[in-house]
Amino acid sequence: MKNKNPIIAIIIFLAVTSGCRQISSKADVDFINNKDDLKTAVEAVKKKLGVSFNLLEVEITKNQFKIQIETTGDPQKRAEYTYSSGVLSETTPPEHGEKPRVYVARIPFQEFDFTVVEGIVKNALEKTRIEGGKVINLHFLKHAAHIIGWIVKIQGTNENATVNADIAGNIVYLDLSETARGLAYKAINQTELNKAAAAIKSRFGSDAHFSDILIDQQAVLLKAVSEENANMLDTFSFDESGLQKMPFPLFFKNSSGEPFAFNGIDLNDSINLLQRTKDTLKMPDVEDTTIIVRYAENYSEADANKQSAEKQRVVWTVRIKSGLNSGIVEYDDKLNELSVKKD
Repeated sequence: MKNKNPIIAIIIFLAVTSGCRQISSKADVDFINNKDDLKTAVEAVKKKLGVSFNLLEVEITKNQFKIQIETTGDPQKRAEYTYSSGVLSETTPPEHGEKPRVYVARIPFQEFDFTVVEGIVKNALEKTRIEGGKVINLHFLKHAAHIIGWIVKIQGTNENATVNADIAGNIVYLDLSETARGLAYKAINQTELNKAAAAIKSRFGSDAHFSDILIDQQAVLLKAVSEENANMLDTFSFDESGLQKMPFPLFFKNSSGEPFAFNGIDLNDSINLLQRTKDTLKMPDVEDTTIIVRYAENYSEADANKQSAEKQRVVWTVRIKSGLNSGIVEYDDKLNELSVKKD
């Protein structure tokens, strides 16, 4: 048998190893943690599409960079492009039920700053402090009435977290409900309710008014008139992470009751009312608890004779559930029982 030409063998070897390096290089891209890879993806978009278009959404994973853009001057009509394995290609946007998303708003692509991703990833991991935590997904979208910003998914060894950042990359909200710390946190106790009250007064002042306050085992939630739009309501949450403005779309002001004075109630009353509700309904072991404080023009099931002109007509509604059993007890602003309902 004749020996193979060594030059040909070398050429074949170089071709094969070069191809392996190319495949390895593409497989090793990391759009989340490598700013150069992310920059390459953004430049590929500019080369193919230019910069004179409106951005609707961005989604970044380790191996993919995806954008959705406006195509015809209508944010309901969109095109999607995905950069992966060194190639930018047009893909099909996901369906959102029968109707397209109506909440997106346009952002000029040339004004969008992708360099904030590096800082978002670093700060998100530092603030969540999850063992083995890695950012696995960043998703940017904008609500027509309220900027949602970046939604950052973090996966750890045994727990997960979600972080929200604004368009400038500032961390604005931590969701630790899927962490050991978040699951262990209990809001309905005197220590935490006192902390919540102090934080609320510090943030909103002593004359604060709210349309709704909801207390459950994990958090104290409240709706306040938006600082940006007086006809809308923002939602705030006090939990293991402190008092935070929740990154949700604004609620219309007329969707809730009239604002009531925060200094007219005591959050610690929820402890007493929860125990009274358990006793009234004969349900000592409770799995779920929801306490809603709301201004009521008329008490929903109350005797009209129990109302008086000097009351601010605040109703405490305590809902509890244990297994298949549940019940609701309502109380007025003097903590008198108004109605009882057990399922």
